[in-house]
Amino acid sequence: PDEIVFNGNFAYITNMNNNTITQCEVDSSGNILNCKNSGAGLLSGPGGISFNSNYAYITNMENSTVTECSVDSDGSLSSCKDSNTNLLSWPTSIVFKSGFAYITNFNSNDVTVCEIEGSTGSLTNCNIGIALFHLFQKEVTRNYARINIGTLLLQ
Repeated sequence: PDEIVFNGNFAYITNMNNNTITQCEVDSSGNILNCKNSGAGLLSGPGGISFNSNYAYITNMENSTVTECSVDSDGSLSSCKDSNTNLLSWPTSIVFKSGFAYITNFNSNDVTVCEIEGSTGSLTNCNIGIALFHLFQKEVTRNYARINIGTLLLQ
């Protein structure tokens, strides 16, 4: 297992080595029960999984893609498709904020930012939002050390 994420009463575990997502029920005591294959297809080294609305998004590190799936009422993942997102290089995680998806890229050391198409959940108009190697600046003085973290600007 590589990552575990919760959505509603379900836990989802990415399994990079066998290209699957395990879906489990989570009871009120926090027990993880009744695990099974989620049904997600088109996976190639799944690393990160995140949910936005009724969609699951899975980063595929081995082929540098994101798989988008519908989340069914029983928690299973279906109707999976390749997001056709460019600008990815070994994507490791994906998060959402205010109508945008932010995808971290391990190999290129940057973040891809995409708009989320409301009715379909598709990722569109992707751009490199920030190069991380320019993000951190260290300032060390005699009495303290401070790290300034740059601001992500969407253009």
